[in-house]
Amino acid sequence: MSRFLLGLLSLVFLITYASAGVKAPKEKAPPEATAFVDCNEGDRIIDALATPALNLTIEINGICSEDVSIDRTNVTLRGDNPLEDGIRPDPDGLQRQALTLRNVSIINIENLTLTGAFTGIGINDSFGVNVTNCRLENNHFAGAIIGTASGSINFTDTIVSAPIPPGGARLLRGIWVANASFVRCLNCTINDYRDSLYVSTGAQLYVEGGSFTAGRRALTVLDNASTDMTVPFGSTDTIPISGYVRIDNKGFASLRNVLQSDSGPSHSIRRGASLVIQGSTSLNSGALVGEFANMTLLGTSTLSGNLSCFNGGDAYCADPATQTSSANCGQCMTPSP
Repeated sequence: MSRFLLGLLSLVFLITYASAGVKAPKEKAPPEATAFVDCNEGDRIIDALATPALNLTIEINGICSEDVSIDRTNVTLRGDNPLEDGIRPDPDGLQRQALTLRNVSIINIENLTLTGAFTGIGINDSFGVNVTNCRLENNHFAGAIIGTASGSINFTDTIVSAPIPPGGARLLRGIWVANASFVRCLNCTINDYRDSLYVSTGAQLYVEGGSFTAGRRALTVLDNASTDMTVPFGSTDTIPISGYVRIDNKGFASLRNVLQSDSGPSHSIRRGASLVIQGSTSLNSGALVGEFANMTLLGTSTLSGNLSCFNGGDAYCADPATQTSSANCGQCMTPSP
């Protein structure tokens, strides 16, 4: 083949290659980036979430009115003051959740208020979420809902509260953990929801420190879920609660150094459920243990009020004097007068 023909073929190949629209490789996202959102100036968090970076930090000033959904990993939303910075839903939207996390991991929410929604924050199918020094306030159904097998979800130094609506009807749940999720609540404060903590359908909740003032129930655990409520190792502090405890349908709860301040309805342990109280736990209400459920009182824990077992339910008292009176509980004798 002549040099002329070879050159002509090479030229045709180059023209064809160029016309095929072959693009140069995309530039890699930077390892880290910080975006600044001033809600008072009309900036939007959802726009900042489009910033290319492997690890993205968004600094938020003021309260942004928008429906924020995070669908990428390695994101930090950070305010300076949770009383002044945060998210409320778009008033023209559905207002379901101030913040939605779905199928994401390594998300940090710091120093923010999440307010004015049906639920403050909804977390589903996610891992490694840290909510620190936040305020989940004035949300109409729940402060937080965690579901769909979410794991390593941590609430630390966070306040969850709801106003009491006209007529006194309490809003429903402070923190609701469901569907085999695992959540830790470290030094949390939950006020004025009907249920401070609600754990269901195989979920697990670990509570360390904090306080829980409920409109009705401090803790509900049911449907093969479990809760461990305790204080830091070696601490003599107590966890104040108000409202009664309900453990049902094979649920399990362990309470250590929990101090009940009121004396409302009896605690309810039913349908194969189990409640263990230990350390310096003091529950002021009585307890109903039924339908093959059981209750265990260890150490110096006390139960004021009648301990009543029925329909196969039973109770064990390490020291019979730690409960006021018992009925039909074979392993807790009634104390002598």
